[in-house]
Amino acid sequence: MKILLTAQNTTFKIDQEDYEWVNKWTWHISNTWGYISRPQRFNGIQSTISLHIEILKRMGFNMSNTEGDHIDRDITNNCRNNLRPVTRSQNLLNRKLQSNNTTGYRNVSYNFRRGKYYARIHITKNGKYKFLGYFNTVEEAALAYNKAAIIYHGEFAVLNEV
Repeated sequence: MKILLTAQNTTFKIDQEDYEWVNKWTWHISNTWGYISRPQRFNGIQSTISLHIEILKRMGFNMSNTEGDHIDRDITNNCRNNLRPVTRSQNLLNRKLQSNNTTGYRNVSYNFRRGKYYARIHITKNGKYKFLGYFNTVEEAALAYNKAAIIYHGEFAVLNEV
């Protein structure tokens, strides 16, 4: 189901079972992260309540030490099957490609001295990168990253489309 945001003429998706609850408030797009959110005042202090976090709470998750993740990276898709509680490092794995990416593939770069592409992967347990090798083509490097992402990131792996 899609709901039209009243203030900004933007649509976002939720499940039917959340419709009545969501419709109690006016939602907007947060200036900070772009999430669907609403203002709330508690004891005279203004704060921002994010829709995806509130839906995860409604699903029974304790969100005190976790973040909410949109599995498909579409922050307007707040359907229950697209949301999951994650740690900060797991949430960072699910980011979109950075705007300064020059190869079009996640964790693939070009080494001008060697004239080859190389791939590396961030190992979340120790916060370091693991070098995956040099490759003749950008596609080979992207595939090497994909294999390593499945091993090291499991269900949180975001694969390159090759």
